[in-house]
Amino acid sequence: TYDVPGEPLDVLKVQEQQVTEPQEGQIEVQWLQCPINPSDVNTVQGKYPIQPKLPGGVPGHEGVGVVTRVGPGTQGLNEGDRVVPLEPGQGTWRQRSVHDAANFHAVRNDIPLEAAATLCINPPTALAMLEQYVELQPGDVVVQNGATSAVGQA
Repeated sequence: TYDVPGEPLDVLKVQEQQVTEPQEGQIEVQWLQCPINPSDVNTVQGKYPIQPKLPGGVPGHEGVGVVTRVGPGTQGLNEGDRVVPLEPGQGTWRQRSVHDAANFHAVRNDIPLEAAATLCINPPTALAMLEQYVELQPGDVVVQNGATSAVGQA
């Protein structure tokens, strides 16, 4: 967690937090894998437009977890479902947390954890670049220069 924006090495700390019971429309997620993206670092630095509530902010925009508890009346997700966040800023850098189920999507269990954990930011960015910036036709060739990021590898 962190209490004020700053350089991650200076402001991040390990802290125990209580996990509440999921209420109506909520799920508890046990996080399995969560990447560190440049946007996560920028969030901690206070340079990203999406910020957690401080003090006690939990970074992490992306990850994959398993639903461990479902609040009453929650539909569409069940205990044991593997899920990814649809909305950034869910605070995925923790072991367990409670969230609105509407902000999560179930993914197949046969998707490797590393792929599922990075499913929601970089692959959609790569797809958007291919579909929204130029109208590709069959036979077109896409040349990519400096594809060292996860976007480039997606």
